[in-house]
Amino acid sequence: MLLYWWGRGDLNPGPRTPQARILDQTGPRPHVTHLQPSAVRGKIINTLFRLKNLGHPESTIKSTSDKLLYLAKNSNLNNLENVKTFIARKKVKNNYKATLVKAYNHYVQTNGLTGEKPRYKWERELPRIPTSEQINKIIARASQKYLGKWSKILNLAIFNFVLEGIKCFNTLRLPD
Repeated sequence: MLLYWWGRGDLNPGPRTPQARILDQTGPRPHVTHLQPSAVRGKIINTLFRLKNLGHPESTIKSTSDKLLYLAKNSNLNNLENVKTFIARKKVKNNYKATLVKAYNHYVQTNGLTGEKPRYKWERELPRIPTSEQINKIIARASQKYLGKWSKILNLAIFNFVLEGIKCFNTLRLPD
């Protein structure tokens, strides 16, 4: 009598394919649900309806929704101090913190919460100007269709950079 083994070759218990291990939920895990109470969800929805009625575009409503859900997942939206400390401790740029505060401010205004909102000053960032070496790499990989256009852009960029340098040099005259 010939026995045929149809299972895995290593005879260890578990899923037949290694990819199925992500579906194996038998191990101990902390029980975490990211669902918010229906009252908080309802207040977020009311906030979004208010924004819609005020005429905000869909992109603003979507981003506000994402930010409020993120804040609700990590803090108590009905506690202003809790949200303030969460935003303050977050290790991101002030620009992102300001957008979180702005989204939360819509929530506060809609739901009649009181308190002083934190202020974060926007940090003005300098534009990242590509070097001529980086532009030459782009030109080297460009098709014949775009080769001439990229070459013109490079020449114009260098010309404008030189002109700006001359303007700056002329305005920054040293005293005699």
